[in-house]
Amino acid sequence: MASAERLPSEKRNSPAEFTRLDVTKLRRTTRISKTCLSCKKRKVKCNFEVPCDKCIARNKGHLCSREPVIVDGVVINAGDEKLVEMKFAQENEVLKRKIKDLERTVFKLRSEFSFPHNSTSAHVPRAPGQKASSLAPCGPHGGVSLELSAKWDSYSVVISLLNKGLAEGLQDDDDQNFDANTEEWSRIPNKELMRSIRSGDEKSDVWNYQLRLIANLDKAHSDLILESALRLSFLHNVLDNDRFLQEYESYWNDPSITEKHVTPYYSKSSKEYLFLAQYYMLLCIGVYYSDDTLQQKLAFSDEALDLHARSFFACGLECLFRGRYMTFPSINAIQFFSLLKLCAHPLGGVHLQNCLVGIMCYSARKLKLDSVAGDSDDPETDMKLRCWWSLVNVDWYEDQFRYSLIAPGTFRTPKPRRWKIPDKVLDWDNYYQRFVAEIATIKRNYYFDDTVLKSELTLQSLEKADLELRVLEITVKKDFENFMDHARLNTDVHFSTTVEFIKFLTDYIILQERLDINSKMSRFMTYDHWTADCYELCCNCAETILKRYADPEVPHLFKKPWFVCELAVSAAVFLLVDAMLNKQTASRQKSVISLVKKIMPVLGSHKLIVRPAVRGLYVLQKLINLMVAGGRRGGLQSIESITKMRQASNTMDPNVAQIQEKMRSKAQSKSRKQLKFINFSSDSNPASRSARTEKESSAALQPTFDKMEGAAMPHTAAASIITDQSENTFPQASGQVPELHTAILDILGDHGWGQFLDSIDDFNMTFDV
Repeated sequence: MASAERLPSEKRNSPAEFTRLDVTKLRRTTRISKTCLSCKKRKVKCNFEVPCDKCIARNKGHLCSREPVIVDGVVINAGDEKLVEMKFAQENEVLKRKIKDLERTVFKLRSEFSFPHNSTSAHVPRAPGQKASSLAPCGPHGGVSLELSAKWDSYSVVISLLNKGLAEGLQDDDDQNFDANTEEWSRIPNKELMRSIRSGDEKSDVWNYQLRLIANLDKAHSDLILESALRLSFLHNVLDNDRFLQEYESYWNDPSITEKHVTPYYSKSSKEYLFLAQYYMLLCIGVYYSDDTLQQKLAFSDEALDLHARSFFACGLECLFRGRYMTFPSINAIQFFSLLKLCAHPLGGVHLQNCLVGIMCYSARKLKLDSVAGDSDDPETDMKLRCWWSLVNVDWYEDQFRYSLIAPGTFRTPKPRRWKIPDKVLDWDNYYQRFVAEIATIKRNYYFDDTVLKSELTLQSLEKADLELRVLEITVKKDFENFMDHARLNTDVHFSTTVEFIKFLTDYIILQERLDINSKMSRFMTYDHWTADCYELCCNCAETILKRYADPEVPHLFKKPWFVCELAVSAAVFLLVDAMLNKQTASRQKSVISLVKKIMPVLGSHKLIVRPAVRGLYVLQKLINLMVAGGRRGGLQSIESITKMRQASNTMDPNVAQIQEKMRSKAQSKSRKQLKFINFSSDSNPASRSARTEKESSAALQPTFDKMEGAAMPHTAAASIITDQSENTFPQASGQVPELHTAILDILGDHGWGQFLDSIDDFNMTFDV
């Protein structure tokens, strides 16, 4: 009876119906509900089948279905398709565009075959004395077109994946080294010191040493560090400085509190631990983001300064856990998180930040920070606005390898106050946070790099994002010109530095976001279109970023935030990769290397560990070595000289050439074992399809490539960029393009840099800047 009532699956929930689902509106959960929607709504027991017996008994079997939900990034209960994978949605859009390009190419080739005397045949290269035939245009010309398209696809994919590649390297390195260098704050670089305190578990020994170190910190040193940290409140904007200082003085002057610092034992209330968590994280910020005069006042050596920074972070995190923040939601914990995010990346806490942001978003909603209404002039209300938007900014801006947890339109809390005096003076305490909110909103709406939202990334969305960024750039410029707080400039000696700092960061971030957006556009444009509209802008943005980062006139204080060096590395990687892959910029390789080398001393000038800067040094040096292939001999050889050497080697003794070839093959094999990155499949990777296209067209292009080598070392692939003088903008040699592109992506995602990170403990990473 029950089976008679069952309807065909296509009439109940066909795949076509569920492909129309808007995955952005589906509920995310960790549980897969087996109860149908009807039984769940009626609150009756369901037999967990579709259609269930209750719906069949009510003659509603054709309406029986389960709620589609998202579990671990996968759509569940979506019709007959049990698992609808949402990964590679952006790549699918790119493939659709490429299919259309191939269709146009096929149509063009068919037209040439049918009409051999059309105008395009005049451009087809022919051997001397060869007669024009109906088949002549179809061969070489079609092959070159296909190859150029494939090479442009590979170039555009690599260019648009640079930032993801850098983030992938850090993420995967953390995944594989949980007990090594992920928790940089629980590590002591000094090997002699480590041997002297080592008695059992390394992490426990380090923690006990940090507790002893912090116990010796007196109030005088604490006052100096806090004074430096509170000057940079605009970076987080979640604390009332006056209120915090009152609580701080009260805590230190309370005679009943005999142990001022955290101890191995639980001896304080949850509220006191949350205060200490904020206190220690402010100390960490004060050490990381202070000018060089603080170290002189503290009389700390470089090693002592580094050890204190790690200890402050570790103690702040410990106090947060002791504050029972997951059991009892507290706005103090949310404030602590906004402080922590300024130091999490330098100390390797990327996973830590991503885990905590989910907890803090939950706590904020439980505290109803998402529905704050009232007068923003009220201090309590204003603080709630600032705390909520500090979470929104992280959730909407930090987009690599994580899902956005706060959907647009799901909260009513307005942004923090804009005006101090309406239409005359801006509230500069809130300005930087509001600016980041504008950037994050544009990013979330148009180009958030989420595997769920990738299908929404289109050329139109990127163009809208670029337009809004240009409008924001003009608005920021007018704000600094027309709405400055001149009265505060005359009374606050530190306010002028703050304004200059904000101006530097706003200009810097806009340049990077425009570079990111316009490089992403290459995935959706033809070569001619992107070169005409976006290429020059990308180069100008990248060069401006590097020049400002390397400018000695810019205070070193402005370059200390971890994201400043990360954006500089991203811009440098773009210029280096473009110089290697794009023949138009091959003549600029020396100038690009010279510009990149100017930022490397700045990256190495941090006295404290800053993992984005350290990794930037590693990646940039490997890319430069890949380009010039002269790192092992201590000099920078040009690609032309390398090409001449390789051509000369072809005429040497066969036995010597064979030995050298074996050595190159062995070195390449060893390098490939050490380097890992995104392993594109042959179906979804344009670079892999580029290789297939070249192989398929090799027969038609054989006269062109007879004099060129096949497979080569990754750095030798770059040689063809300059030496090849054909009309093709990208390297012509068959088989070399995928190797070069893969080598670049391998460097960005290289997981073998742990040894390099360990080696800097014995190497002076401080350069004269």
